[in-house]
Amino acid sequence: MMRSICVSSRPPSLGRANYSIEDLLEIKTKFENIDFKTWKLSVVQKYKADGVDKKVVIKKWKGLGVPAEKIYWDGFSDSGILIGSYNDFELHFSFRNTFNEIKFYKVGEFRSGLLINSTPGKLRVSIPEYIVKQDEDDILSSMKSIIKKFPGYKVEIQSHSKQSGNNLDNMTKTEMRAKSIYKKLFGIEKDFGRFTYRGFGEVEPFFTDDTKFNQEKNDRLDILFIEPKIISR
Repeated sequence: MMRSICVSSRPPSLGRANYSIEDLLEIKTKFENIDFKTWKLSVVQKYKADGVDKKVVIKKWKGLGVPAEKIYWDGFSDSGILIGSYNDFELHFSFRNTFNEIKFYKVGEFRSGLLINSTPGKLRVSIPEYIVKQDEDDILSSMKSIIKKFPGYKVEIQSHSKQSGNNLDNMTKTEMRAKSIYKKLFGIEKDFGRFTYRGFGEVEPFFTDDTKFNQEKNDRLDILFIEPKIISR
């Protein structure tokens, strides 16, 4: 009989350029009285495509015999793509015993936090558009908190579209979305000081393939932080 398999209680905070142990998801396993032949552990990402709930397996571990007591995940999929902010996941575990019986369990659920990706001179936070819509108050609160952590940085609120549809319509839609979020954050509709907003339409996609899963990653809200220039004397 399987006693338990569980995710550690500490939420993952995956996504910084140089991650430490705090950026790893720790998965603990506990079993008793099972004769394993093979096993598989999968991370399944939940997402929406055209308003419909979908799921896709993004990471798998498998082996022979008994799994390790601890398995760590750095947030990268099997194809090498890092997960995004506020994505929802399930953990699935299956095994085949020595009697050739196959058992399957959904053993946990978790959500990633607000993730910061770093490039020289810039920091970027990207949040799927459907998540912004369904959790707008919480997302806006998190955005305000993260903006306060980077005083002196130029901040641009960006809206990006997936590539399906009319180019002009996508540009208009993202311009309106960026303006709306900007007004909710700062209470005004015009650029001021170090704060700006911009709609990009579909011209800066993360992915150019036509899979619904990747196109939904293109439909997103970004906060771009630009490092202040240091003037030498």
